[in-house]
Amino acid sequence: MGAVNSMRIAITGATGLLGRHLLFEVLEKNFDQLENLEVILFGRPQNGISLKDRFDHIVSEGIADYLKGGKEDREEIKKRVDKRLVFIPFDLTRYKLGLFPEVVQYLQKCKIDYFFHAAALSDFRNSPKITAMLFNTNLDGTKRILDLIKDLQIGEFVYTGSAYSAGFVEGGVSPDFINTSGKFRNPYERSKLEAEISIVQFAREHNLRYRIFRLTGIGGRLLIEPIGKITKYDIFYGWALFFFRQKMKRVKDIANIYAERVEMPIRIKVNLRGGMNVVPVDYAAKVIYAASLHNDEHSHYHLVNDIDIPNAEHVKIMLEALNIHGWTLVEKEPRDKNPLELLYYRSVGNIFTPYVATGPVKYNNSNLAGLHKKIGYNCPPMDEKNFKKLIHYAKNKYFDSLAV
Repeated sequence: MGAVNSMRIAITGATGLLGRHLLFEVLEKNFDQLENLEVILFGRPQNGISLKDRFDHIVSEGIADYLKGGKEDREEIKKRVDKRLVFIPFDLTRYKLGLFPEVVQYLQKCKIDYFFHAAALSDFRNSPKITAMLFNTNLDGTKRILDLIKDLQIGEFVYTGSAYSAGFVEGGVSPDFINTSGKFRNPYERSKLEAEISIVQFAREHNLRYRIFRLTGIGGRLLIEPIGKITKYDIFYGWALFFFRQKMKRVKDIANIYAERVEMPIRIKVNLRGGMNVVPVDYAAKVIYAASLHNDEHSHYHLVNDIDIPNAEHVKIMLEALNIHGWTLVEKEPRDKNPLELLYYRSVGNIFTPYVATGPVKYNNSNLAGLHKKIGYNCPPMDEKNFKKLIHYAKNKYFDSLAV
């Protein structure tokens, strides 16, 4: 690209929830000068669908709501956007990312202003097989990315990490905290931390400008309509989905799924002093991109909500939205479990409980204050009103339970 003030951006994981919103944000901020933009999209074909075809759907969706394209001009916008996208199939788990030599040669000729590495495997289960997959993707895959970019012209490398890579902690946590105790809830947390460490070491050895954003649980949109929109129903959505499916077994008819009251005697273990931290996906994407655009001075960030929604509150909101009753909150896991409790604690409860059974954690995000002032907004608070908006959207989509 030879245009003055041109920009080239690379994104891994742009088919995912955060990655696609980062793509939308890049397109939105450069919409009036798309001819000066090139976005290199790394991703995987899926279920026989090519990478380009996957992005055709994603970009069309982004044009319709994030870019607010009217029906009459969406096709024209799509044509403009398509000209600015470069699709590169890759696989984090393969040798040299599975890239063809000619693709590597192309990349070596490019000057990439910002390289956003958002691709990752998110799986909070704990087994030898899952552990191997997590480390092959999140740690070794990141090292394969670093091995690629050492021969590229990169202005800045940006990594989306996890606030939970701090592991089992309570109280205040800095955004560059390294857990030396080795106490983690699951292998996912440890794989993300070790990936961070490898990035910092690489950056120092190669004099590379980098940023690491540690995010808590990602929720639906709260800044851009449709409010509550989400495309990946995991974390607390996955928890609600468990109860949705249990109710479906009793109600049978999807038309009555919310209208019919159902009793589910279950004791749910939570720490009543603690809460859940949820960051809206659109806010997260905006801050990640803005930090680069504004050349923010910091390198390590917590991308989190300023407030937690109390455990007692979010559980109540989700189960009341499902019209499920008969549940109670307890601070110790019951020993004399009924059949529903046995199923819960060996499935979704096994994943969810370690996050809601710990005490309050304060992820320090004070170094974002200056950036917030520049962009003109803070993170929308995850209070009762906003959390209900997220659940309302998911509820209307049946928590993605009807997806094929």
